[in-house]
Amino acid sequence: MPAPEDSTILRRANKVVFAPMINQPIKEPPAENAGMLGKYMRYPFADGNCSFALGLVPMAEETWLDIDEHYVAEMREKARRLREEYGKVFRALPESLPGQAEVLETLLDHLAANYPNFFRITRGASVRPGDGIDPDTRIDNLINGESWRAGDFSAAPLDLAGRLIQEDLCLMSPDGKGTYVLSAGSVCFPLRWELTEKFGLAMAAIHGAVPGYDEKLAAPSDRYMVGLKAYKPSWRSNWSIVDAPDLYLKQRRFAQGHNAEITAENTGRKLWTLGNLPAVARGLAQALDKVSPEMRGYKNQLPIRDALLAYLGRISG
Repeated sequence: MPAPEDSTILRRANKVVFAPMINQPIKEPPAENAGMLGKYMRYPFADGNCSFALGLVPMAEETWLDIDEHYVAEMREKARRLREEYGKVFRALPESLPGQAEVLETLLDHLAANYPNFFRITRGASVRPGDGIDPDTRIDNLINGESWRAGDFSAAPLDLAGRLIQEDLCLMSPDGKGTYVLSAGSVCFPLRWELTEKFGLAMAAIHGAVPGYDEKLAAPSDRYMVGLKAYKPSWRSNWSIVDAPDLYLKQRRFAQGHNAEITAENTGRKLWTLGNLPAVARGLAQALDKVSPEMRGYKNQLPIRDALLAYLGRISG
């Protein structure tokens, strides 16, 4: 099978709590929970490193998605945003339709293979294997009771894909000039950005506000996208310090200058931190020390930096 011309990029928020749901647990806690965001991913700063690089590593196919105990609540919030703010959270260029369909087909194959207890996918019979998704294909969500018909999303397959999983989905398509543009997206949970701001832009423009991106990352990012191979997925992680657990934080930032409202004594209550993971807290403190001054400003760390470091030093032992 030839390499796809489009690629899917996903973002997930931090997950550390496990609880039962429906008739069985969505997932079991990993044997070694310390330092883990979820079943498959470690905190990116757990080892104290902070590297300004692509940070891409090979991804095992079975770890692509991480359905957890927050599924029902997060999908309910997704549905609300799609219902009330559709034009803000879903966008697609007409030429992205083949790529969207490929994402949905890949997703349905993955759900059928890895989550058969949570999704029942009944394939239509009028399309031959390799010809795409039959419009009569039915997806029954056994977690929240929703049912979907693929043909009802023939004009926006990525929209249906986004309604099945907690992840946001961004489709990057080649522009014929050696780079990729954001051609379609189902993005309900961005961290201080909006799909409407980035839609249709090339990689460099999307990341234009990132300090040093043009000089250090633009060329390797474009080379990576151009060289993508089918069935060889990769993943990367990123992190920020925020003052709420909400997945959608809009454009809220800490007050500029020193933030007197956040102290070493109340950081554990006012920031989304690591009070019960001392080893990871120690890694975060070490990583914060390695962040460049320019990146500290971009990541909005300066107003809380001193209080946060003092707090991390106290809880890390």
